Amino acid sequence: GNIVPSQLEFESYAAYGSLGYDLTDSLNFTGELRYTRDERSISARQFDLATGLPSGGASRIIDADISAQDLAYNATLAYKLAPDILAYGKVGSSYRAGGFNTRLSDPRAPRPVEILFGNENSTTYELGIKGSPLRRGYFAVAGYYTDLKDLIAQVDDGCALTNPTCPVAAVAYLTNAGNAKSWGIEAEYNQSFDLGEGIGRVALSGSRQGGEVKSGRYAGLDLAQVPDWLASANLNLRYPVARAVTLTGNVLVTSQWGGKQELTATSVDLDDYQLVNLRVGVEFGDISLTAFANNLFDTVYFVAQAPTINRYSQPRVIGIEGRVTF
Repeated sequence: GNIVPSQLEFESYAAYGSLGYDLTDSLNFTGELRYTRDERSISARQFDLATGLPSGGASRIIDADISAQDLAYNATLAYKLAPDILAYGKVGSSYRAGGFNTRLSDPRAPRPVEILFGNENSTTYELGIKGSPLRRGYFAVAGYYTDLKDLIAQVDDGCALTNPTCPVAAVAYLTNAGNAKSWGIEAEYNQSFDLGEGIGRVALSGSRQGGEVKSGRYAGLDLAQVPDWLASANLNLRYPVARAVTLTGNVLVTSQWGGKQELTATSVDLDDYQLVNLRVGVEFGDISLTAFANNLFDTVYFVAQAPTINRYSQPRVIGIEGRVTF
């Protein structure tokens, strides 16, 4: 029954530079700096949809602006353990500008929407090793730890159709949820190989990650939308069968396990799933035809769950693509 036109203005300026120096033939230091300045403003009013008259009183009159600036840095020390293997250590900072939430809560909401949310800053420490010790192969392994200050997170106002004190749909909004930490270990390996007259490439990756809020009203909660485990396997094949005729194929398997959906003490777990995508095609010179099947086995899992809402994954999708290059 109401309409809330809003006018927002965002302006962002940045300048950055990078300088690397070889301390020895095997040791390199690289430093980076980035200066960012953000200016943001909002003006919003609420009107009755039927009469066009202002409604909601002073609480529905919004005029606000924020100004932020940040100097972020990266410092990387890299050492060649062998001609084809590099080890490195890195420390760096990052920044996300604050902003506004344009939807407001029902007056009965237990945790009303906050109009403004502030900047997020973080410092990350990373160690890794990567290289190509095998012919046509590449590997990388890295671990990281991040300290976050004033984490920007999505929460909701506590309303729900099942909540007797505020029986309306919840409004999601962004807020600064306190200081937090996150960490992870990730690895990947890529290898190309011959397959008779054709060629193939396999790419494997996996990671373990986690994090939690360390201060504020959400202290002790796991970071939302961070699966405990991620893994993937990707196989590409190309095989010539005649002059200017090549068969192609791709199999992609992606998996995730664990993690929390929301930044709440009662959050449901993210659904575990394993998906398989398949592509098979043929190329005739500059023309290619490809048949594909995404979610080949029609796996069903929850994308999001709530007391009155369930969002499911996309079902199997099959199709044919044609392409002409010129």
